[in-house]
Amino acid sequence: MPVLDTRTLAIITGGQVAESSFHLVYVACEILKICCLIWAGSGAKPAKMAALSRSAVFL
Repeated sequence: MPVLDTRTLAIITGGQVAESSFHLVYVACEILKICCLIWAGSGAKPAKMAALSRSAVFL
C-alpha cells in the first residue's frame, strides 16, 4: 500500500506523522482475505452449485 509505505519511510527518516487508521484497515482486509481463502479452500460451494454437481453425475 503506497500510503503505508510513505508513512513508513517518514518514520524511518525521523519525520513526524499524524495519527492514521490505515494500518487497522489493512489488517482488517488481510483478515477478510484469509477467511475467504479458507472458505474457498475448504471446498465450500453454494447450495445451487452443489445440486448441479450432483445432478451432472447422473447424466
